[in-house]
Amino acid sequence: MGSNPPTAPTLTPAAAADPTIISATFIVDPISGDTAGCGGDDPTTLSGGGPKNGDAINSYTVSAGTVPAKTELSNIYAVAHTKADGHPELYFGAERLVNNGDSHMDFEFLQSTTTRTAACGGGFIGNRSEGDLLVAVDFTNGGALAGFSVWQWHCAAEPGPQPADGTVCNPTGVPHYEQNLTPAFAALTVNAATIACGGWVCRDEVTGNATQVAANDFLEGGVDLEGIPFTGCFRSFLPHTRTAQSLPLLATVSPSPRPPAPARPRAAACRRARPRPTP
Repeated sequence: MGSNPPTAPTLTPAAAADPTIISATFIVDPISGDTAGCGGDDPTTLSGGGPKNGDAINSYTVSAGTVPAKTELSNIYAVAHTKADGHPELYFGAERLVNNGDSHMDFEFLQSTTTRTAACGGGFIGNRSEGDLLVAVDFTNGGALAGFSVWQWHCAAEPGPQPADGTVCNPTGVPHYEQNLTPAFAALTVNAATIACGGWVCRDEVTGNATQVAANDFLEGGVDLEGIPFTGCFRSFLPHTRTAQSLPLLATVSPSPRPPAPARPRAAACRRARPRPTP
């Protein structure tokens, strides 16, 4: 624990040849005590005086720091997959270090191409756009899953109408995350018992080995983009953790916002509007 971060796995030959996989990414997140790259500790700790969900992407800054083990992520992954009917779904997952305390994590899918300004420290370059997606997950009662919620970025005040998905509208007063109160298009689950890792190196501090993940330390979820509905293209994946169950306050982010790695030339997770029949 706390040495050089493991190397992220690559797509298997079967996955690389699967025409239904649009794109995928696997992030090995540095943890507190790591010594590689940025001089020690977790170089993905958000800084700058209480950053919040919904702040301007360009306002986020990171530095090396330490966060509680219950707030740390180790491996994070996402994949965009095309269903048989032709529209895409997003799947995502993450591994926690421990399962003995309240923990809160978010998975943001952004339409803007979002990048880091430096490998160690620095900030971010990117925008928020109409239709950006946020899945917020909460572990409470000593680390058991309490539930999740789904939010979309809206440019205009409620009840709208809202502009087309992909319209850039950074937070200047009105743009905001709005909760979807009936997210039947999304699902999430956690492991009820210790499970084996998926063929990569895990860093679970409860099991203490690299081949198993303890109960409640692994979660995976999925979102049907047609069910939202959504008609844009997601180009960046930004997972992070929160220090409290209330949505705003953030603690850590992934090493960098990742565009899903293309399994083939089409790399963005898109859903196009379907023509509507004439009445």
